[in-house]
Amino acid sequence: MKPIHSPLREKSFFRKTSNALLKRFFEHYETLREIAWSGRAEADVDDVYDAYSELPEDTRRGIANDLENLNDLASERGMPCLVEAAGRWHIDCGDMTAHNLAMTLFLEHRDTFNTAHDWWTIDHFQGYSDFRGRNPLVIEDTDKGLPQLQAAFSDYLGSLEKGVDVKVEVYKDIEKIAYVVCHEDYVKAMERFREHTLVVENDRPVFYATMVYYPSSGKLKVKATKNELVEFSRDAFAEHIIGSRDFFQHQDVRLIYDLDRFKLPWQFELDPADHIEYVRVVAIRFHPELNTKDTVEVRSYRDLAQRLRGMNVDLNRVKITHVSLCFKFPGKGRIGARTVNLSMPNRNNLGDSKNDQLIERYLVEWKIANM
Repeated sequence: MKPIHSPLREKSFFRKTSNALLKRFFEHYETLREIAWSGRAEADVDDVYDAYSELPEDTRRGIANDLENLNDLASERGMPCLVEAAGRWHIDCGDMTAHNLAMTLFLEHRDTFNTAHDWWTIDHFQGYSDFRGRNPLVIEDTDKGLPQLQAAFSDYLGSLEKGVDVKVEVYKDIEKIAYVVCHEDYVKAMERFREHTLVVENDRPVFYATMVYYPSSGKLKVKATKNELVEFSRDAFAEHIIGSRDFFQHQDVRLIYDLDRFKLPWQFELDPADHIEYVRVVAIRFHPELNTKDTVEVRSYRDLAQRLRGMNVDLNRVKITHVSLCFKFPGKGRIGARTVNLSMPNRNNLGDSKNDQLIERYLVEWKIANM
């Protein structure tokens, strides 16, 4: 998969990684042999960065690709993926920092590192539609039906007069399975900064649809650009992987947000052990009259309820179609704030990170989400 990387600052990354691991990392590429690694302070990497910057472009580009993956996981959001992957293979993390753990797995357990990065990429996709199956169902053979699923997407793309070259990649974890549909679609050339220089690239989006399935609950999360593709992905997955085309379509099992819950006084009970400072409704969208398509949206980060009162809006007399909730995790100011958008009947901007899983659990507990 081609991830959207976190911003990489090589010198900062080098400073946060132990010199012993950096030495092994560059030995892996048979470069920077002239660097004297012994006897230096851990954060003294100016000459390392300078020597790295002077490497031939092709060599540096290959190293930078791996550094980007390392940098993704050596972060607050990436650390849970590292620890989870290490624990799955009984690798002792000790008290290693995120940078040192990422580098250790990269050098010593590459398959584990790659698995962790694959899930980092999937977990931080956002904008899913959620569906609940008729019952929990374990997929015994994740590859069974895969050729048919791939052919179905190829036919679908052909009907849209797009290229039919499609590959479906499968990623397995203890609690979930992801099917990622890849398709290269040539678009107009774009100028981007590379090494402080503008270069022209033919951008090729490769993610066409992503389906994440949870056997223990029968839940399916689908990410795709259009509602038609969401529904096609859901039905194709049900038909070829589950073996029952209407597994997610029955009215009783679709995940539908009950936004009428926001007509009640807004009370969000939280477990102190989850370290969520507060939850606020920060935006609400509604039809002011039940039989009209007119839409009104009101936003306020501080006190939306007071603003609605000032506008004489009675939520009991409107049809709510969209709500934004702000969950405040630890961090100063806006750091740690996660705004979740919920739209009828089942659209959201949740990914599958640990914080987003926690948020989804609360939405169920508060009876906003039917899962």
